[in-house]
Amino acid sequence: MIFARHTASPPSPCIQTVDIFRQEGRIDILAWVNQDIAIVIEDKVGTKQSRTQLGRYREHAETQLGRPVSHILFVYIQSGDQSDYSPVHLDGYAVFNRSDLLALFEGRIGTDARATNQILDDFAIRLRQIEDQVQSYAVKPVENWGARARIGFVSRLKSELGVGQWDYVNNKAGGFYGYFGKRIRLDDGAMYLQVEMSARENKLCIKIDVKDDDRTKHFGHRWSKRCVADSRKQGLFVLEPGRIRVGQTMTVAKNEKPFPVTDEHGYVDITATVELLRSWQSFIELYARVDDAPLPPLDAIVEGVAANVSL
Repeated sequence: MIFARHTASPPSPCIQTVDIFRQEGRIDILAWVNQDIAIVIEDKVGTKQSRTQLGRYREHAETQLGRPVSHILFVYIQSGDQSDYSPVHLDGYAVFNRSDLLALFEGRIGTDARATNQILDDFAIRLRQIEDQVQSYAVKPVENWGARARIGFVSRLKSELGVGQWDYVNNKAGGFYGYFGKRIRLDDGAMYLQVEMSARENKLCIKIDVKDDDRTKHFGHRWSKRCVADSRKQGLFVLEPGRIRVGQTMTVAKNEKPFPVTDEHGYVDITATVELLRSWQSFIELYARVDDAPLPPLDAIVEGVAANVSL
């Protein structure tokens, strides 16, 4: 699998020896295959890479290991959950997520290996438990969702909509798992959809970012009233948030009906929920300037959200 995902690497060799080293140049795992091909492995369990981490490891490997670049493979293993792998790919790492690991461990080769290795078997069982919990949003009523089910839900939203990001936001209200939609540029800031999923409440809202701190209060109230009035013309059920917490990031409208959309038994209706989000996205894009703003780094969004707890 590793060699197949590195198109510039040598063909998969007949493996005779594998030597493992830890923390070589602070690299999680460095594996030498046949004392010739180096595999640099970064192992994550739900956390994300720092902005320069993978690049530093790559530079160390290419300058210190004494092998041609074609004989150094870079692997990023994520056994947890992560919204965006594009920075990882840009640094030249092949991604192996939990689904990839399960496909290996639950296949013929993995099953044979697990039969003689209890540690590997325990690890595979644990990964399957986590994956089932993440996918449980589809088989449990919304009121019975745990944290991992919420991860599965917001991840599914991103997958279905094809844009945006998701992440966990830790704030004074207790935190939530959020989906952050595509941003559109306004004359004085930017607007985007935000989904918040937590044990306390679930909601869909419209957020704005303000450029000028001196205009935040006026800006927030003006957009709140405008969104509510205009949404009625589009057949949407949008309410003012009650009280606008003034800041650089503000909630200016929220969904009037319970979110997400569920069937009569309380199970999420993914199709209807995604269609609702698409309707909301189409609505806010009516306000977009011609020079639409690109989605900023997810860290910037999350930091702004965490600093301004929406009501």
